[in-house]
Amino acid sequence: ERLEELMRFVISDLSTPETTAFFPALWALSIHDEFAAREMNDMYEIERAVFYRLIAEMRPDLGKRECEWLALFVTASIEGHTVFIGHRRAKRAAAAAIANIAVVSVLALVRIITVEEINGAPAPERAERRTNSRKRSNSRSISDA
Repeated sequence: ERLEELMRFVISDLSTPETTAFFPALWALSIHDEFAAREMNDMYEIERAVFYRLIAEMRPDLGKRECEWLALFVTASIEGHTVFIGHRRAKRAAAAAIANIAVVSVLALVRIITVEEINGAPAPERAERRTNSRKRSNSRSISDA
């Protein structure tokens, strides 16, 4: 899927020396400098727009606001990994596994989340599926022991 390809591209970019150095410095500068804050917001708006389009294609049943919020969540989730798996960072060796976890979790989230859940109301059928899934998981682990 295109969303997976984009996520893997962005996550792999986190480990470059340029990205690892530039973005944390920009984040810090944007706290104190209005110009840097505007530039940072403009850059992330472009990135979020790409994620938004892919999410909207996958989930035409979601509204514009919900797709924007999902795009914001995905972008923030990915960018936050810079400090952990970036160039010369302590957990750099985990980058491939983190990319896999991010892709699986975000794709699952985008596929199953409801408007109600985004807006704070648990969907009853989802809660029931989770409960049944936990029961199946628990019974497997008990029988596997």
